[in-house]
Formats: sequence, structure tokens, C-alpha cells
Amino acid sequence: PPGYVGYDEAGQLTEKVRRKPYSVVLFDEVEKAHPEVLNVLLQILEDGKLTGSDGRSADFKSTIIIMTGNIGAEELSGRSVGFGKTAKGAPDVMKALRRTFRPELLNRIDNVVVFERITQENMEKICRKMLKNIAERALLRGIELSFDDNAVKKLCESALDEEMGARPLRRKITSQIEDMLGGRIISGELPDNSKAEVYAAENGFEVRILAGSRR
Repeated sequence: PPGYVGYDEAGQLTEKVRRKPYSVVLFDEVEKAHPEVLNVLLQILEDGKLTGSDGRSADFKSTIIIMTGNIGAEELSGRSVGFGKTAKGAPDVMKALRRTFRPELLNRIDNVVVFERITQENMEKICRKMLKNIAERALLRGIELSFDDNAVKKLCESALDEEMGARPLRRKITSQIEDMLGGRIISGELPDNSKAEVYAAENGFEVRILAGSRR
């Protein structure tokens, strides 16, 4: 909108979509958007095109628009976990959406997916996926890395936050696992072409070299 940083810059969004029409455009925490931004979004959803501040139009008909938000979070408080169109809190969330956005905007949204609060079980699935990524990167150095169940459980218990969801987990893994492993690699305690396991220690996490390592 006029008066906002970037308004005078020639159509950043439209320029990017012109260059790559088969794109995904994300409006994060859309409920916090300025009303003029919502008007722009409505124009995109209604007309399939948008004219930028530089006077040039972009075709959004091949673009996927995704909006995220925390609308209805209070309504979901205390409910069991789940996600999808049939989540238990979906009716309450739809009521919150109708209180927040104009009908003409809501009527142009194809699908609403409701994510309810995360549980310890789902947190562990997310954690193992993140740790798998670390193990895959370690393989680039020939390090066969695994994580024992107690380490996964400890990470999840320390990171689970009903308000923040899984966000603290990424920070915990970076500060307590990745930084520790990086230090051990630099010091030579975790050499290339070795087999190792990360385990829960009294004051955090440690890594041990397993038998059968290729030194």
C-alpha cells in the first residue's frame, strides 16, 4: 500500500510471477495484513491477474495461492490433535474466519485446512524427520549417524510448546544437536567415515563412536 516500504519499487510480486508463472505465492499470517493487501489478494483471486505499481500486469492463473494464519487458535485450545478438512475444531475455525474476513474473499478460497494442536507423538515424527536430514548430511562426510530413542524423546519434551507448536524444535536441534556435532567434527572426536550415535546425556546430548567404524 502507499506509504509502506517497497511501494515505489516496481511491482516486485507481479514481476516475479511474470518471470515464473508456475509458482506458489505464500501470504503468511494473512490476518495481520493491511486491508489494502487483502484487496490486492481479492483482485488476484477474482480476476486471476494483478497490475503492479509499474503499470504492468501479471497473470496468476497458473499460480497457487496459499494463506496461513492463527485464526481460530483460541477455539482449538484444549482439543485433541488432528489436521485436515474434518478436524474436530473446523466449524469453530470457520466461524472465526467469517468474523475476520469479508465474505467475498472467503468465497474465493477453494479449500481450508485446519491444523489443531500438536501432540508428543506427532512432535516425535517431526523430530525424526529433522534428524534424518542431519544424518543425510553427515553421510556426505562418510559418517553413519543414528539417534537413540531417549535422545528423540528428550528433544521433543524440551521443545513441545502448545502455543508455538513445533517451532522451538528446530531451534533445539540446531543449538543442542547440530552445534554439538559440528564441534565434535572440528575437534576430530567425530571423524569422517565413522559410525556414531547421538544419545541423551545428563547435561544435554553427546555422540559416541560405535564398533565397526571405518577409521
